[in-house]
Amino acid sequence: GNSLRPDITLFLPENKRIIIDSKLSLLSYSELLNAISENASKAIIDQHRNAHYDAVKKHIEALSKKSYHDYLEEGESLEMTVMFMASEGAYIEALREYHQFSIESNVAIVGPTTLMPIIKIVQMYWKIKKQNDNVSEVMKSAEKMIIDISKTATEYTKMHQKLTQFLEEIRAAGKRLIRLNDKATKMSKMGLSIDTKDHEISTLDLDDQSE
Repeated sequence: GNSLRPDITLFLPENKRIIIDSKLSLLSYSELLNAISENASKAIIDQHRNAHYDAVKKHIEALSKKSYHDYLEEGESLEMTVMFMASEGAYIEALREYHQFSIESNVAIVGPTTLMPIIKIVQMYWKIKKQNDNVSEVMKSAEKMIIDISKTATEYTKMHQKLTQFLEEIRAAGKRLIRLNDKATKMSKMGLSIDTKDHEISTLDLDDQSE
């Protein structure tokens, strides 16, 4: 079928993938080098050079098609296809001729000196993603803490208001008890048979400030 199995798959965040393909045949480029070293005629050299160009273009066209999408799992997306050329000279020749065409085809042509920077970029991408995830987790924790503090402060305010109201009611009741006790004591002194011990509230340390 038309489905191609990638040589290397680089995993990116958000289920994105970079596929590296190194299946391009360098036979035509090898024949070009042989022709140059043997001082072949310009026509022969151009013939091998054009054959190399044709091989490169056809491979770019093949990679630009969606054959590699069949290899991906459900939910994964193809960010970029990288065409790796093991020969630096072949890479330079191809890049000179098909740089713009490869970009338009969403295929990156790389050689031995440019493959590692791409891998480093992917590593940096993951590092930044991890840092952002950590910041996101810290922010979520901080937001939860703020919400919890706000809820606790609201509950404390309500409890404080109820406690203040309760203490006000205790003070008001204490004032009434003091006045009633004073009246009972006066009536007892007037000869009424009243046991003031039944009304003893002195131990409650109530302060009548109603005067």
